[in-house]
Amino acid sequence: MADSASLAQRALLSLVVVLGLLGVVELVLRARQVSSVSPFARIAPAIAEDRAGRYEAHPQRLYTLAPHFRHSPSHLGRDATGDWPFRGRPPEPAPPGLLRVAVVGDSVVYGSSLDAADMPGSQIAVALAKLGWTPDRVAVCSLGVPGYSTLQILPLLAEALDTLHPDAVVLWPAAWNDQAPAMSVSDMELLTAHDEGTLTGWLRNHSRLFDALTRDHDDLPAAEVIEGWKRGRPPHGTRVSPDFVSRMVGSMLHWCARVGVPAVVLASAHPPQTAAEHPRTRSDAAAVIDAALVNSVPFVDAQAVLDDVDADPARCFVDYVHPSPEANALFGAALADELRPLLDARAAARGLPPAGAPPVGTAADGAVPALSILDAQPPEVPVLGDATLRVMLAGWTRGDTLPAVIVGGAPLIDVRAAGEHEIEGTLMANAPGRHDLVVQSATGCAWLPDAIEYVEPTIAIEAPPGEAARLVVEARPGDGVRVLVAAGRAPEPSWSPRGAYWLDDTARALPGDRVADAQGLALWTFDQAPPGTFLVQALVAPAGEAPDEGLGSRWTSVVELSAPTSSAAPAAPDPSSPGAR
Repeated sequence: MADSASLAQRALLSLVVVLGLLGVVELVLRARQVSSVSPFARIAPAIAEDRAGRYEAHPQRLYTLAPHFRHSPSHLGRDATGDWPFRGRPPEPAPPGLLRVAVVGDSVVYGSSLDAADMPGSQIAVALAKLGWTPDRVAVCSLGVPGYSTLQILPLLAEALDTLHPDAVVLWPAAWNDQAPAMSVSDMELLTAHDEGTLTGWLRNHSRLFDALTRDHDDLPAAEVIEGWKRGRPPHGTRVSPDFVSRMVGSMLHWCARVGVPAVVLASAHPPQTAAEHPRTRSDAAAVIDAALVNSVPFVDAQAVLDDVDADPARCFVDYVHPSPEANALFGAALADELRPLLDARAAARGLPPAGAPPVGTAADGAVPALSILDAQPPEVPVLGDATLRVMLAGWTRGDTLPAVIVGGAPLIDVRAAGEHEIEGTLMANAPGRHDLVVQSATGCAWLPDAIEYVEPTIAIEAPPGEAARLVVEARPGDGVRVLVAAGRAPEPSWSPRGAYWLDDTARALPGDRVADAQGLALWTFDQAPPGTFLVQALVAPAGEAPDEGLGSRWTSVVELSAPTSSAAPAAPDPSSPGAR
């Protein structure tokens, strides 16, 4: 017995020593800042480069969007988030009778490079309103995460079905990422290896030592992986095997059917160059349609939607895969047509009024809405946002749970009580034009169409009496402004996260960027009379940023100007500053 006890003690002591040594090695690795390779980098290098608060780790999906994202401490940007980490309309708080559509996908659903008003989810909501399903009757919630493959969309859908309890789902899978190159191993292997629901996954995510010992080491540079993929021979294969796409979409549809939630599937469209250089994008789209057909689920063929109206591809995509605002409006209308009968049936099954009926939250006698918008100020705000919006309500009182406020598909940030029946918050950047205002609380939902107008900086020529004419851009105080002039307009826009650039090859920047003064004015003087009219487009950056820095700046619309005959033309363009496109 004594020998057994002694043996057990020695074994326990050895275990403690080994664990202690392992702990010391772990501490040394951390002290020397020897980090494991980020899962972000292993799955999508672009995501790793773009983290900066936009993403956070996720135990099953590797990463997801982070709440409370900001472009910078002083500027919300167009992608800001509140407690709800996804872009667009948040699901809560909401009254019991508000129908809900979940749109699930990758960066296409996220609306990369687009304002919230131009996201697919926002355009679906606009189209549904025209069919009688107005925003006070149905909330369209976007769950799009850039970089997601179908294997990541699958658990995202499962979470949405479990937590949001949607009345209908729009699935938009396999737009691009499935056929992208695996940087080390396939998504299936990577997600399995980092699943925090397993002991090895938890250790791999939290221990540098364990990760270093168990990871397959591959020093092949990312550039070499991508080059091999472009040649059609990705060294590690693609992120998702071609035969998996239809199976994964089929699994999503089975999950929807199992919980009784109807679904609509969209198969992505692609620019001709993308289809030619990356033919698997089109085979993946075909696989998505096949899955919908096999499961007898309605679908929208986005390529057919564009072909039916003979849409110009150059105007329909902002890059190699992401749809433009014009294209999303077409897709939104097509999806709304498929969603309408599903929502009609869902409302009938839940005992809710049909499309076109009074708002959710109407009192039992039908006379007074449970929540209504009495006023919203100011009615005009700059496209760069960062303005305070104050909303007066009936049916909400200080002390009640704060409602969600949505303007042009974007949530009002940092909502707070501003009076007994008033709330306020900060508007993010959004597309120019008039936008709907929606307020949703636990007791009701109110909708005020075209309530808030986002206005662009004005560009004009002024000729004060007795003074030389000058070109004036009226922006926000402190904003950075660059002005380009050109003889003509390009046949198609050049897209970037800053928006659409329209000037042709004659474009040149006026000398010197400006910072708008305390009145928001940026001025350029004139030297000689122009031969006629000319086109102007300005690149405007939020205060503290140069126009060609970061992604906070945005292009204005093109303005046609003609200087007064007695005045001079803009100072000679600076040929060394052609503008940041």
